[in-house]
Amino acid sequence: MLTDALKAETYRLWRDRGAVFWGFAFPGIGVFLLGIVASLFIRFVAKQQMPGAINLGSDTIGALGGAGSPITQIFFLIAAAAIFGTDYRWETWRLETPRNSRINLMLAKFAAYGLGVFLALLGMAVGGLLSGLVRAVIETSPIAPFDFATWQAGFLRGLVASWLELMVVGVITALLAVLTRTNVAAIIVTLLLAFAQAIIMGQVRIDPREPPLDALASFPALAANVVRGGPVDIGGATANGAPAAVLMLVLWIVVFGGAAILLFLRQELTRE
Repeated sequence: MLTDALKAETYRLWRDRGAVFWGFAFPGIGVFLLGIVASLFIRFVAKQQMPGAINLGSDTIGALGGAGSPITQIFFLIAAAAIFGTDYRWETWRLETPRNSRINLMLAKFAAYGLGVFLALLGMAVGGLLSGLVRAVIETSPIAPFDFATWQAGFLRGLVASWLELMVVGVITALLAVLTRTNVAAIIVTLLLAFAQAIIMGQVRIDPREPPLDALASFPALAANVVRGGPVDIGGATANGAPAAVLMLVLWIVVFGGAAILLFLRQELTRE
């Protein structure tokens, strides 16, 4: 039954072309366009040229790191709100709950969102790669030698960190969508929380190399940066505590996702 729910949810999401484009496809397109605009500005407006060779490995890993920006997360919020809040908006829960269990329906939504995030992150990496190639042409710069082994470790860390961080964003959106029964409130409140987290992290002094456990538990963005290895550097990780950071991100997903499911199980859906 969970398989049936997952097939249905992925089909519904695919048919929601607006959510698919703006929520999952546009982040990769945005990375590519921003890279080109930046290169054109530096080359033809600032009349300068970035020193050194173009490091395509750093470009792909840096593109993944962009998932930690609240601005980028707006697009994923659109997709999450569409997945978890649309049934409230169109009052279609009454058509689904008699056909499958509520747990399966919510798990299918989480799985569909997680799959969309994974594909979107790959798209962002491709966007970073393509923008690096275009920048090499615009600036007539050489491309740095590619070390696959070194790049693979950094890329996997970046992919895992960004996926977990965006899943935290998704489960918080899911909980708020179930609680408020509206897409708008889920998007706005989650976005405000993301900006508040960024502001507080900027005010609190935390050693990025040895972050305390309570800080990792309080700030998912900090935990994601630790998993990435600190500053984007293809040469290797600079932050310690990656296993603890992964554990904290997983706990955020389990706690808030579980709260959304428990609330949904107790919810009266006579109108939906």
